[in-house]
Amino acid sequence: MKKLLLILLVVFAFAGCKKPEVDTDLLLVAYPNPATSQISVYLINDQQQACIIRIFDPNAKQIAELKVDAGTSTSGIKFDLEGQDRGTYQVVVEIGGITLIEKFYKV
Repeated sequence: MKKLLLILLVVFAFAGCKKPEVDTDLLLVAYPNPATSQISVYLINDQQQACIIRIFDPNAKQIAELKVDAGTSTSGIKFDLEGQDRGTYQVVVEIGGITLIEKFYKV
């Protein structure tokens, strides 16, 4: 009987937990990964909001920035990596008060 009460207590405790909200209309992908001479950024942005896309090198130095107007396609935006060092890079997108980050490798 005590085990049943304990199980019920645990079930009720977890049932009342608030689940985190996930914004499902945003998705960021950097392709190919690893990259050699360029990277393509794909941003699924169902609401077609304006955004800023930035690329950071392994030393956290910004090497590229693109401001995308509302309603503009964000599918397959290419960034040149020619002459950049090998290492782990980051694509950082600011959109509607949300920051998305995607890592990729330059070889």
